[in-house]
Amino acid sequence: MRLDAEAQPRYCDNCGARVTHDFRRAYGDSIGVAHRRRDCDTAVRIQQGSAAGHDRSRPDA
Repeated sequence: MRLDAEAQPRYCDNCGARVTHDFRRAYGDSIGVAHRRRDCDTAVRIQQGSAAGHDRSRPDA
């Protein structure tokens, strides 16, 4: 079991729900913060960087 800061649960900045380390590592910003999660935004927008805090013009569709 990892006890470092990366292994600790973190939460979505948008809704406050728990976000896994793997999601934060793959889609979050450079310090591991997830600004949105899959229930907060579309998969396309998350892949374009919305989970890392980048504004995306593509509508939520």
